[in-house]
Formats: sequence, C-alpha cells, structure tokens
Amino acid sequence: MIRCASLLLCLPICVHAAHPLISDDAATQGEGGWQLELSGDYTRDRDASTRQRVSNATLTRGAIDTLDVYLNATWLRAEALDDSGGVLATQGAGDVSLGAKWRFYSADGASLALKPFATMPTGDHSRGLGNGLPFYGVSAIATYEYEAWTLIANAVGAYACGDAASVRKRQWALSAGLGHAFNDALQAVGEVVYSSGTEPDVNQGPALLTLGLIYRVAPTFDLDVGYRHGLNKSEAHHGAGVGLAWRW
Repeated sequence: MIRCASLLLCLPICVHAAHPLISDDAATQGEGGWQLELSGDYTRDRDASTRQRVSNATLTRGAIDTLDVYLNATWLRAEALDDSGGVLATQGAGDVSLGAKWRFYSADGASLALKPFATMPTGDHSRGLGNGLPFYGVSAIATYEYEAWTLIANAVGAYACGDAASVRKRQWALSAGLGHAFNDALQAVGEVVYSSGTEPDVNQGPALLTLGLIYRVAPTFDLDVGYRHGLNKSEAHHGAGVGLAWRW
C-alpha cells in the first residue's frame, strides 16, 4: 500500500485553507456570497522515491455576513518506486470535509474567527487514500492588516472518533503567515507550519515553509502559485501548487 503521509495531503486540520497557504484568514464571503476554490499540489520526498498529487475543490457559501459554511472534496494520487525501479501508483477520491467559519470580532484591522469542521472517512483507507476515521476539530484564526501587510496566525486541534493504530487520534497544528500587497492585484505570501503529524509512532512533527504569489485577475477571480519546502525529515522535501478562486 502507498501511504499519502504528507502533511499537505492527509492532515485533516489543513483542509480548506487560503491556497497556496495552509493557514486560513478570518475573512468571510458575506451574506449570500459564493466562492469556488480549485487547487492542485505536488510533493516529493527527500529521496525522490515517493511522489504525491492532490486536487482540492472547495465550495463556500456566506450564510450571513460573519458566517461561512463550506464543503471540501479531494482527489489523491501517490507514486512510489518498487525494488526493481518500477512505479507503483494508487489514486482515487480522498476524505470529504465540511465546516463553518464564524468571524466573531473585527475592528481596527484585527479580525478573529473560529472554524469548526468535520472530516468524513470517504477515502479508501486500505489504499492510503484517507484517514480511515472521522475527525472533528476547530481552528482559531487571527488576522491583522496594516497598510500593505497582513499577519495571520492559526491554532488548530482535531480528534479522531474510533480506533485505528495507524492514525494519531489527537492532532494539532500551529502556523504563522505574512502577506504583502504590491498593488491592488498582486500579493506575496509566506508561512511556517508545525504540526503533530498523522502517524502515532513518529516523534518529530512535520514542519514546512510556504512561499507564494496571489494575482487578482478580476475583482471576483484570483490565481495563485506556491512552493513548499520541508523543514525537517518528517515532512516531504518539497512541493509546488497552483490554484484559483472564483467568487460571485
């Protein structure tokens, strides 16, 4: 079985982020607003023997001005080299997540939000395409905007219901991000993320650095590109991704 073990691919607490970042901001769509996010990411481990691809589709609806609800679906593909140098591959639908984001404070450039979520084990765990257990959790989000700069901080916790020896039941992640708007259309972003990881027998949690650009093609349409670098041996060596966000 080929395991999709990267933080980017499997950690339940990292779904529905503000691509190319794993961190999320406190912004909401507003009452009646819709957003569709599509992204594709590629990662490779340090010895190049394992490559992973994940595609995400997230649909968000603004229930009221300060409350969003969303649904996220994934498609995964993992490739590994066997002893003879051949490629073993597995692919299929991953776990589905749904949740909400409530922005409960906003003043003087600062915003705070809570994002409860649930990740359903719809992916085939026996083939490495899902966690095999339902996860429930919440993310605490803080955003501060000052002139052209945006600061983001996330603290996330998740708990798995049920029993599976191959999945860590209590998972968490901490992240800090920074954005700089060069103009109304182009923004540079970056973040550092450290997490517990998904595997219970791994003592060192994955850590990674993300750098990216977000380009606003139109007021309702964004394109983004990002690069991720593993900061320790528990995380994939490097990765890259592209995405789009369409609002209406």
